[in-house]
Amino acid sequence: MSTTEETLVREALQQSTDDLAAPVQLLTRNAARNGRRLRLRRRVTVAVGSVCAAAAIAVPVVLALGPNPARDGGFATDPSTSLPEPPPITGQVGWWDMPASEMLHRLRDVGPAGRSYVEPVLTNEGENAPGEPVAEMRGWLAADVVAHGATAGGINLLLYAPGQSAEKYTCPGNLVSPDSCTEMTNGAGTTVGRQSVTTTGEVTVIEVVLRGPGGGLVYVAVSNSADDKWGMGSTVASRNPPLSLEQVTDIATSSAWTDWRPRRQ
Repeated sequence: MSTTEETLVREALQQSTDDLAAPVQLLTRNAARNGRRLRLRRRVTVAVGSVCAAAAIAVPVVLALGPNPARDGGFATDPSTSLPEPPPITGQVGWWDMPASEMLHRLRDVGPAGRSYVEPVLTNEGENAPGEPVAEMRGWLAADVVAHGATAGGINLLLYAPGQSAEKYTCPGNLVSPDSCTEMTNGAGTTVGRQSVTTTGEVTVIEVVLRGPGGGLVYVAVSNSADDKWGMGSTVASRNPPLSLEQVTDIATSSAWTDWRPRRQ
């Protein structure tokens, strides 16, 4: 192609996008959010075979509602560290967009007595892409867990939008070498979630994934490590996770995560 032809092509492409301000801005915004998701993946990490972050949720996008790391996110299965795969932006809005501050409030209400949740991550500050404003996370929460007056580990909670594959809540699904995995079923015998425990070195991670209304997922994980990343080489705050499998299950199965409704715009 000659230099003149290349110039004409560039001019034609530029003219063809002159009237596409909104879509082009969306592409730019999406690119910035994708960059933030990669950084969130480095922060929101859980041990072998986890779902998260990470939120999603997981993990995170927002449209008008703010960052939700858990929209259509995939679950990583790296044997040393698993992270919640940040999802693409979708138009779906629902209980999975609950603000992180509301999630923290509800966690304190439904969590077992004798536990408190400190140093919560509520915004994307420090993880936001260049030019992206600091905003409250939605559908994603991480915090340290205090038991008996001392930090005993960490907790991650992600709310995933509908459209997740069954491997994310069945056994073994996408898990990598779990110590145990048990499917949860409803009255009709249909699998609606799973409970799993994974140990990597001295780090133990308890995870519960449960299908919610509309097919979204509630993901709760707790570890005896309070590090940003849970896996081989992470420091441990206590011998065992600060919450038992039963307690994590009680948190995950609470209707507190699925009865929230976004305000109409």
